[in-house]
Amino acid sequence: MSQEVPLDVNSHEWLQKTLCSASGNSSLRDFQDHLGYEIAVRNQDVFLSVATGRGKSLVLFSGLIASKARGEEAAGILIVPTKALAEQHAETARKYGIRSIVINEDTVRPRNGPDPLQEFEQGDDVRVAVVSPQMAVYGLRKLLLKPKFLAKVRWLLTDEAHLVMSDTVFRSHYELLCNLRAVLRRETVWAAVSGSVPTALRSSITRKLGFLPGYYVDASYSQDLPHVKYITRFLSHSTTQGTFHDLSWLIPPTAKSLADIPQAIVFVDTITQDGLQLERYLDSLLDRCLPHDEARKVAVRQYNSILTQAERTQWVEDFNNGTIRIGIVTESFTYGLDLDLSTAISLGLVKDKSVLKQRRGRVGRRGPGKFILYSPRWVSTADDASPLTTAKAKEDFERRRQMDPDILAYCNPTTARCSRAVDLEIYGDTWPPDKPWSECLCETHQPGDNAAHNALVQQWLDLLQNDEPQRATVRSDGTYKPIKSSLLKQKLVELITSWRLTTWYKISPESQLPAPFFLPTSIIQKLVDKAHVCGADYDAFATIASDWRYLPQYGRLLFDFLHHAMEQIDELWSEVVNSAAFQEVEEIDSESDSSSSGHSGSSQPLSIPRTDSSVSSSDSSLVSTASTTSPPPSPLTTPLDPRPDARLPLAPIQPPGHLPMRLSDRSTSSQENDVPRTFLPSRTSSKRRSPSRSPSTAQKKRRIQKK
Repeated sequence: MSQEVPLDVNSHEWLQKTLCSASGNSSLRDFQDHLGYEIAVRNQDVFLSVATGRGKSLVLFSGLIASKARGEEAAGILIVPTKALAEQHAETARKYGIRSIVINEDTVRPRNGPDPLQEFEQGDDVRVAVVSPQMAVYGLRKLLLKPKFLAKVRWLLTDEAHLVMSDTVFRSHYELLCNLRAVLRRETVWAAVSGSVPTALRSSITRKLGFLPGYYVDASYSQDLPHVKYITRFLSHSTTQGTFHDLSWLIPPTAKSLADIPQAIVFVDTITQDGLQLERYLDSLLDRCLPHDEARKVAVRQYNSILTQAERTQWVEDFNNGTIRIGIVTESFTYGLDLDLSTAISLGLVKDKSVLKQRRGRVGRRGPGKFILYSPRWVSTADDASPLTTAKAKEDFERRRQMDPDILAYCNPTTARCSRAVDLEIYGDTWPPDKPWSECLCETHQPGDNAAHNALVQQWLDLLQNDEPQRATVRSDGTYKPIKSSLLKQKLVELITSWRLTTWYKISPESQLPAPFFLPTSIIQKLVDKAHVCGADYDAFATIASDWRYLPQYGRLLFDFLHHAMEQIDELWSEVVNSAAFQEVEEIDSESDSSSSGHSGSSQPLSIPRTDSSVSSSDSSLVSTASTTSPPPSPLTTPLDPRPDARLPLAPIQPPGHLPMRLSDRSTSSQENDVPRTFLPSRTSSKRRSPSRSPSTAQKKRRIQKK
């Protein structure tokens, strides 16, 4: 039996075996073999661009893996843009046998456990700190000023290097990295990788990152994803009312179980507006298909930056095991997360080419995939050949003219220049000359997906339209009158908004999701508009708030709160309308010339007389004459009661014949002392006027004219 001959350390064969052993791969890709040797053995700076999901991480860690195999002590710094990507890289390093420490604002001040900065500084092994650009420049400053530790730092590694020239919030952060050239030793190896480096920006990216011309290996490989189908569409239906009919095909109308719903992710721009509204819309479609059990409740879930690390980890686990069928994600998902995903959708206008490239890179990592871009209707150039006859057509044309021409061409593919052809031009790739364009995997050359999805959308539209006549018509029973005063409506909105904030804090104190996730603002507005209807009858309330996902659990609680609020507002309005001062104003209003006053007293909705400094003194009879302390803070800025046993507050009810006292006056009433300030409307002014003085008729006329 022949004995295996040991390989020479630092030989090409030795490094290949070392990297394969650490990564678990049977072999290396060409760029991993070549660039790994440049970094780990020759200590050369490297800038690499290659398609996402091809194994860039192994190149970045090649120097640390080789150093560990040689039994050395060394440290590296890895730059990433997001916390989620930092955790992923840290886990990858651990799989390679490298000790990794995530250092960010969440870990640098630990409540319990070791200080990550001390962890990084101490030890005689090979380790890597995964940090943001800001943390690398400012947070590690004290460590890098220690000569003994600085000598151990042998690698500065940068992921998502293209961000230094992107139109994102990360650009200014990545521009800080070039300052580290003056701090780190000359022997420190600089390596940067990216999956979306446009040819036109390549030299600018390397220069801004601090690479020295002529002193680094510039490695450019194909950034194309030939197994991912490129699909572009324009939104055909409005989304302003919280409906996303264009995406209804994500939930097949015939689905009977979660397994019937294909997994997908949808990129949105905002959490509270696009994300929450889309989640509610898709949930409403699921209500028609699936039973409302525990599994159904988490079938559609958001992934965003305000989730805790534990919540993000759980989200990825739930997606991988199939519990989550549709993920609604924001920019924090764009960079680096590795999921077995076949379909990704980008909703809305994308302004940066690198963002578009990164979103496409989330799919097809383990097989074929589809990337669908939905753009606003005005992005379409279909009517550019027609004369611009309307103001909107001219406005849309001007908006298209200001767009990035490459993105505009990508959104408007033709057979001569499809979306993939545009992408190849941007990133310096070429279409294989021996392949016909008919084999290009895009909707232009291989149509079918748009027609299939449009058919599903039409099925949903027919189903939803058939539901319209079956919806119950809610009518007022006469208990409360419609609220015509905009001031009272605004106060009612403030009350319900404050109830939402405090209730959400009490039922989910650890969650970082915003309060609109619990009770959307659009539902609050509907309740206020129909408060005279739903404030007295729970069935009417439930009909108007039928889109509220928490209606079964907290609907009765909100109804009781609204009922008490309407009693208070109804009494307040009756007092105002029947007051002598109000009647005097009405008489003068009817005698005044309508042209000078600007509105007729008989045709305009009633409104409460203002209580600020512009109101005449007779109106002060409507205001309590108690203390003149400064007004309370806004309901949304008042500190919440953190006590677990604090009761959920209700709107205070005033005794008949009295108007609400100022918040500062409530200390004189023992029965009001326990009412949280959050739910009491703030005053517009703290000034008071003597009730003994009355304005003249001329003063009243001037006040009406000012209105």
